[in-house]
Amino acid sequence: MWRGCCHLFGTANGFYVRHMRAADIVKYPFWTLALATGAKSFRDNKVIGSPSLNRLGLHVARIRLAHSLAWRRRASLAHLVPPEDREAFTRDGFVAKRNFLDPGTFARLKEQTLAYRAEAREMVQGDTITRRMALDGAARKAMPLVDGLLRRKDWAGLMRYVGSFDQEPLYYIQTILSHVTDAAPDPQTNFHADTFHPSVKAWFFLTDVAEDEGPFCYVPGSHILTPERIAWEREMSIQAAQHADKYSARGSFRASLADLERMKLPKPVAFAVPANTLVVGDTVGFHARGHSARPARRAEIWAYGRRNPFLPWAGLDPLSLPGIAEARVPLLMTLTSEDQLSGLLTLLPPSQAEAAIALTGEDSVDDIYAGLAGAIHGDVDTEDVVAALETPASKARFHVVEGQDELQKMLSQPMAMWRVFLHPSQRHLAYRDS
Repeated sequence: MWRGCCHLFGTANGFYVRHMRAADIVKYPFWTLALATGAKSFRDNKVIGSPSLNRLGLHVARIRLAHSLAWRRRASLAHLVPPEDREAFTRDGFVAKRNFLDPGTFARLKEQTLAYRAEAREMVQGDTITRRMALDGAARKAMPLVDGLLRRKDWAGLMRYVGSFDQEPLYYIQTILSHVTDAAPDPQTNFHADTFHPSVKAWFFLTDVAEDEGPFCYVPGSHILTPERIAWEREMSIQAAQHADKYSARGSFRASLADLERMKLPKPVAFAVPANTLVVGDTVGFHARGHSARPARRAEIWAYGRRNPFLPWAGLDPLSLPGIAEARVPLLMTLTSEDQLSGLLTLLPPSQAEAAIALTGEDSVDDIYAGLAGAIHGDVDTEDVVAALETPASKARFHVVEGQDELQKMLSQPMAMWRVFLHPSQRHLAYRDS
């Protein structure tokens, strides 16, 4: 049954009809409500990505408020860290501690961690693979020294103060393998801010990190909202929705070395450090993975924490309760079937839900993309509407009307008989050559 609204548009080749689903009509209220959350995508949210609203200062207002609230929350958590760490963080945006554990304890923890075996997830970005194993309850029970590390008061205090929330981060054993595929450079080597608001990431290095083997890099002081940073953020927000860089369009702004110079920021610091070094940073500051001159491996215990940046309070996080905190990571990593995805699918737009379901099968990402969006050869002409309407995804929502007679016939039929929409795979079978 057809549901929703219909719009007619004229082209040189006739008319095409766009069907707008009921969900599309209500998106603007939800996009507007998302302003009060950590939502950051300029491309996917037309309110956040509105050039007109951002010229009027929408993005700048969000970052000002988020940063102000973060510093207020940190003030309530200041007792968790010593004065010298607070001073270093306020100045630099990170705290680095060499020889965090005594040598004997670290040697045993490293042996225990590198010997641990469990299911891992891999992410390939350019020529680099990031492999992660969840530090869930079972893993922490199997590695008591790791569990003890994550329970240390000085460790927990830094995570909370830098992240500005009294919450338990997500923890992983992370391995980064550089130059392992014949592909484009790793996009994480571009300096960037993770999002528009303060958040915490931490690296406890289990192996030595050489300066030419992809060290973590950070621009000192770039977590501070200076007038130059605010002006740059405003410029980026106006063009972000159409930005050529997909990460910037989704709210993780990339900054060139020229941009950093314009913002009057110092040169980046590369953490070429020995094993047993802890680095905790606010990733609203500009950071990157350094370039690697050769195939290399970096192993670490990695932490990540982020929460709604507009909450005025630091605590009251039910996901940080004992038993729940450890279960979050494996829950996210075990969504591998349609049944497990069913609860999540109601929150996704239809096209994203279809792609999520397809990813639980055995098809490759390229095959799934081709099935939904069509095979793309050569450059894409973004002005060629007729060509765009021939893709499988477009045919699920549009129909090209060849002439006045067909249009008149369509308009004379009951709404329920207008169109039968076929999934791209069904359309392929229905219209294949016999």
